[in-house]
Amino acid sequence: MLQFYKGSILFTAACLALGAWYGWEQSGTLAGTLSVLWIVIVLSVLEISLSFDNAVVNATVLKDMDAVWQRRFLTWGMVIAVFGMRIVFPLAIVAIAAGLGPTETVRLSLNDPVRYEAIVSSAHVGIAGFGGAFLAMVGLKFFFDSDKEVHWIGVVEEKLARFSRIEAVEIAFLLVALYLISRALPTSDALTFMIAGTMGLVTFIAVEAIGTILAEQQVEAVATDQGIVPAQTFEPIVTIVAGQDIGQRVSGQGIAESATDRILNHVSCVERKAKVRIDDLQAGKRQVHTDLI
Repeated sequence: MLQFYKGSILFTAACLALGAWYGWEQSGTLAGTLSVLWIVIVLSVLEISLSFDNAVVNATVLKDMDAVWQRRFLTWGMVIAVFGMRIVFPLAIVAIAAGLGPTETVRLSLNDPVRYEAIVSSAHVGIAGFGGAFLAMVGLKFFFDSDKEVHWIGVVEEKLARFSRIEAVEIAFLLVALYLISRALPTSDALTFMIAGTMGLVTFIAVEAIGTILAEQQVEAVATDQGIVPAQTFEPIVTIVAGQDIGQRVSGQGIAESATDRILNHVSCVERKAKVRIDDLQAGKRQVHTDLI
C-alpha cells in the first residue's frame, strides 16, 4: 500500500513542515506555531472529505483509459485542481480586484489576511457569476442529454432530454438565466455578473473542446495501431466507415473489449453527427470525411 501513498505522505509532511515554519516566522512562539498547524490539519481533512465524490467520478473515467492517459489524467488533474484552483485562482481574483501584481498579492495573502479576505469578499458577484455559470453548464450538459439511459429523476430528466435535440439549448437556457439574475442585482453589479457569467460559459466550452480533442486523439491512436483506420494517401479513394464494418474488423483483429467499446461508441457518435465533404473535385479526388462536432 505504501507504493501508492508514498508520494502523498511525503507531500503532506512537506506541507506540515512548511506550515510549522510559517507559524514560527509569524508568531515566534510554540503556541502560535501549533495554532497554524491546527488550521493546516483541519483544512487538509476538510479538503480530503470534500474530494471523495471527485475520486469516485475520476475512478469511473480512469477505468476506460490506458496506463499512459491514466498517469496524465492524475498528474495534470492534480496540478490544475490543487495548484491552479486552490492557489492560483484565488490569488488571481485578488490581483485583478485590487490591481496588484503577483508578488504583492502573495505578500498580502501571507501578511495581511484581513485585507485579503475583504478583497475576495468584494469580488463575490464576479466569482458567483463565473463559478455559477460554469457549474450550471456542467449540470445542464448532464440533463440535456438524449443518449443518457440512467435517469435519477425520471420525471424531470426524461422531459429535458427531449429538448437536447435542439442545438445549444443549454447555452440559451444559461444566458436567459444570467440575464434574469442580473436584472435583480444593483446596476453596479449587473454588468460584472453578466461578464463573469459569460466568461464562465466560454471557459466551459474551452474545457469541452480540449476534452473532445483529447478523446478523439486517443480513439484514433487506438484504431490506427490496430489497423482499423486507413492511412491517408494522395490517391483518389473513397473511405466509408460504418459501425458494422468496424465491429467486424475489431472482432477479427481480436482487440481488447474495452478498446472495442470505445471505438464503437466513437463511431456511433460520428455516424450521428457526420458531415460529408468533397475535396479537390477538379483533380478527381473524392474522399468522405467524418468530423466529430
